[in-house]
Amino acid sequence: MTILSFSVYRKLTTTDTIIPKDLCHPIEHKQAAIRYLVNRMNNYHLDKAAKEQEHGKIRQILGNNKYNPSQIDDKIDKQTE
Repeated sequence: MTILSFSVYRKLTTTDTIIPKDLCHPIEHKQAAIRYLVNRMNNYHLDKAAKEQEHGKIRQILGNNKYNPSQIDDKIDKQTE
């Protein structure tokens, strides 16, 4: 029996840039990027290791864009419910 393993693919040219928290954009626009990343993590059939890796990548992206690290997991957890 063959077991398939999936992960999220990112091109080498992909940056970790989303709308930074400190810019004057509507909160809905900022949350849309987070929602997209989390939905992608949850909707792909990822094994546990790949899901943990993607979770870490999302934390890195949010941290690089000045989101409070203590709120990052809350945002991710809200989207996974």
